[in-house]
Amino acid sequence: MRAVLDTNVFISGLLWRGAPHECLLAAEAELFELVVAEPILDELQEEVDREVRQHD
Repeated sequence: MRAVLDTNVFISGLLWRGAPHECLLAAEAELFELVVAEPILDELQEEVDREVRQHD
């Protein structure tokens, strides 16, 4: 099975426990194939960069 996770799931899954975190753990355990599109990676990078700038 394949799944596409959006930026919110990545950010929430990394920062908090709950369903998004469980999704990331399932992907890590290879319970499904994680499919990541370039626009999602770009948006994730933008959000991380924005957060880093806010905390500088």
